[in-house]
Amino acid sequence: MDRRGLLKGIGSTIGWSKGLKSRLLHSLYGDGLISTQVGPTPNQDADSQTTRAPFSLDPTSRGTPNFDDFATIEAQVNGAPVYGLDYMMYVYGIGPDLMPGTVMQEGNTNPCVKIKPKKSWEIKHNLLGSSSLPPPRIPQNDLQPFLPIHLIDGSPDSIWCSFGSIKPDSNPEWIRIDLPIESTVASLALILNNKNYPGSNFGKSLPKELTVKLSRDAWHWETVYDSQNIDIETRGTLELKFDPRRAKQIWVIGNNFPKPLGRPEHGFSIGELEVRDPAGYNLALVSRGAGVTVSSTNFTASDSRLTQNALLNPLNFDAGMKWLRVAAVAAGPYQWVLMEKARGKYKVDPAMDQWFTDLRRGGINLMLALDMTWGNPIYQNPPKQIDWVEARWKGLLDTGVSVVQTFDLVVNQSSEMFEAWLRYVDFMVRHFKGRVYIYEVGNEWNDWGWDDRRAERYMKLFARAYETIKKADPDARVLPGSINTFAPDLLLTMLGKDRRSGTWGGRLVANGADANDLSRSTLLVNDQATIKDAELHVDALNRGLWGVVLRYNGPNSFLMAGYGTYMKRIPNYRPYAIFITERTGDEWSTTQVTTKDTGTPLSEKIHLTVRLEGAQATLTVSDGNRIETVQHLIKDERLKTAGAVGLLQLNGASQAFSNFQILNLAGKTVLDEKFQGEDGTLPAGWKYVFGPYNRNPIEPGWAPKLDGIGWHPQCPPDRAYFEGVRELGRECRELGFKGRFYDTELYHFFSYPPWAYPTEARPALSELQAGILSMISAVGHSGVDTAVHTQVLHFGGLACADSNCRVTWANQVCAPVQPSVMYYMWRTVATVLDDFHPVEFEVKFTEEKKLLHFTFQRGSNEKMVAVWLDHAGANPPNEIVEARSDMTLLSLRAKQGWIIDLMNGTEQELLLTENGQNTFVREIRVKSYPTIIRFTH
Repeated sequence: MDRRGLLKGIGSTIGWSKGLKSRLLHSLYGDGLISTQVGPTPNQDADSQTTRAPFSLDPTSRGTPNFDDFATIEAQVNGAPVYGLDYMMYVYGIGPDLMPGTVMQEGNTNPCVKIKPKKSWEIKHNLLGSSSLPPPRIPQNDLQPFLPIHLIDGSPDSIWCSFGSIKPDSNPEWIRIDLPIESTVASLALILNNKNYPGSNFGKSLPKELTVKLSRDAWHWETVYDSQNIDIETRGTLELKFDPRRAKQIWVIGNNFPKPLGRPEHGFSIGELEVRDPAGYNLALVSRGAGVTVSSTNFTASDSRLTQNALLNPLNFDAGMKWLRVAAVAAGPYQWVLMEKARGKYKVDPAMDQWFTDLRRGGINLMLALDMTWGNPIYQNPPKQIDWVEARWKGLLDTGVSVVQTFDLVVNQSSEMFEAWLRYVDFMVRHFKGRVYIYEVGNEWNDWGWDDRRAERYMKLFARAYETIKKADPDARVLPGSINTFAPDLLLTMLGKDRRSGTWGGRLVANGADANDLSRSTLLVNDQATIKDAELHVDALNRGLWGVVLRYNGPNSFLMAGYGTYMKRIPNYRPYAIFITERTGDEWSTTQVTTKDTGTPLSEKIHLTVRLEGAQATLTVSDGNRIETVQHLIKDERLKTAGAVGLLQLNGASQAFSNFQILNLAGKTVLDEKFQGEDGTLPAGWKYVFGPYNRNPIEPGWAPKLDGIGWHPQCPPDRAYFEGVRELGRECRELGFKGRFYDTELYHFFSYPPWAYPTEARPALSELQAGILSMISAVGHSGVDTAVHTQVLHFGGLACADSNCRVTWANQVCAPVQPSVMYYMWRTVATVLDDFHPVEFEVKFTEEKKLLHFTFQRGSNEKMVAVWLDHAGANPPNEIVEARSDMTLLSLRAKQGWIIDLMNGTEQELLLTENGQNTFVREIRVKSYPTIIRFTH
């Protein structure tokens, strides 16, 4: 009898659970073998029940999924299970009491009943999902460049890196060397090497504080070296000498790592740790029988296969996700270079292959973002063959740590490369046909901002990919790669929407094609308003790079104050910044500029105020949530005199300026422009210097073809944003678009220590704030019929905040994670929204101006209202804000109602009264997170 048969027989005898049996099978047969046996072939029906088991963890099971396939019950609390996931995570089976005693309706003494969360396969429909990093994989495709074995492999070119931390001195990191035989030790050498990671500090990140301890029995330790002032700029080798003595174990402890690695996180990273005897020979070599243990390991953005294989499916199923997006960055085993290692020969990772099938059986719609970020070196000219053994420790693939890779290719660098990439796309679609809900072509191709040239270049690539996908599967759904901001103007440009200019309905519409070319922008001036010292006000949309023009004396001499996204040619410019700049020549690169990084983008509607007083210029920008200010001292003498005023749209389409007003410093109105007049014209006194630039480089016709449009909104989820999504939807539908809208990545990050990225300007969210913002996003996007993906459900590869789960101190092989406020609230709302769809009906609140609400319906006799506080200051770091409000359902007589508390995972029957044909709900305590009210009628 083979091992599988023997195991089956033993299981029948002792009566173990299906979950336990599956774990033992998993441990006996490894990560790849079972998946290989049950995984699909390219031409196999993805729904076949006769040739493939539903879930790879238990190849003997059939039929409906069972959470026991993934988790074991390790405790029971208040009658609810606590699930264990391979010792990496423990999840409470119901919503925990995060804030006991919460009151949802004043005077209501009805019991609060816990909501039982539904698994993904139990939910008929919701619009909630997550964005995933690389999927499960076998060991051969788990390329990890920073493992601790590199400390004792004799090669400084391979390096170790600790997990890292957001702050330099949050926790110590250590290395322990175990010698096979007690020996005399005289010194240590920390070998620094950055060969494979230029432009970063990987391989050369030392601690400021360093201690060395020796032991002969791993019990008694003697400190032989201790320094609080290590030279972190050391190059080559840092040698630590001490009096020779006998040792069996060597313990190196570091703390305070001032140098960031490749991203903002800090950590311990060297190429080799040599333990030298008095003659200078290295004892710490695996070839001499030495061993190594470390405090933690950096597993990069790819995360480790152990974590992915254990957590990815069960957490998405437990959280009630109906959508999962696998992004093309750090794509893991479906990255092109890993799937086609030899020309024309494709090999699919069996663990990943099975996982794609498991997702569909678990009730999740898969969004697959096709890799187009990196090319394949076998199609370079000349071709470059990769040593796939060495590639495991040379950082060949995207590690997500912002370092220069050993190759930096794009799929269209040559016609041969591009045609080969299209063949990869064809293979992917044919192989995964029936298992992928929609294909996404690339990811964040716009690189923060955008201009017409970039949009045109991408759409030419997309057109060929679209054609290839449809040829391989005519029924396949396709969407362009999600853009890295909410930019309705870019999305409408991609659909071929025509552009307007001039006045339209009280707003001045402007477009810009290239932020670096003033002649391709729209620059307007008003010669009738010549000013030196004054205060100027204007309202605008968050579209592209724009601002007001002051003291204008010509295209090469003016002051500009504005806001916008990435513009590389302006010195010191940052993504999402307010700025004042002097245009004193033919290019922006010669300018004087003062900027302030806002960290995250402002909302969709922006008010800009500029005050000029002598050589001092002050810009104040407000979006209703926050106020940002920057001051600039004017350098050029020509700009210290009077000049005209104007407006400038450098890049971005369909900007809408309104309420343009100039006051003198005494507060008297100089100009009050409401932009009235015939559509397409300019008001008196205004003229174009450049523009109007109205050409859309994308021909119309894409709207009816596309099945989806996606973006990553980094702006706050407030009233202006959701109104912007609604308006985008209306404009897309008018063009013939019939597909779905996708917010494919949320950015509500938290971490401890607090995380600030890319600079300290980014607000550091508390765990509570992140949970609340994710609920507002989940419910608000559902209310505007947009699928919404939380960034990453779990993440433990490196120090980062892209996760719905807490990351604690990591260790050598994994980073244990814990469910956060965000995770538990998300799981509850996924169940609450089951089969509810956005439908408009009339609801009134007594505190209408402070609140934002959305309405839903399920079937013919259930309605739901979600409402929360929507004003500045409504989301403090560690407390809940609430307001009392009465609610009236107009022309609707409810039979019964319930109020749902997402914070504690409960629902309570409401106290209702009738008022004619209306239903009246008295004294609801509306929170800073969504309060959900469900009715039957």
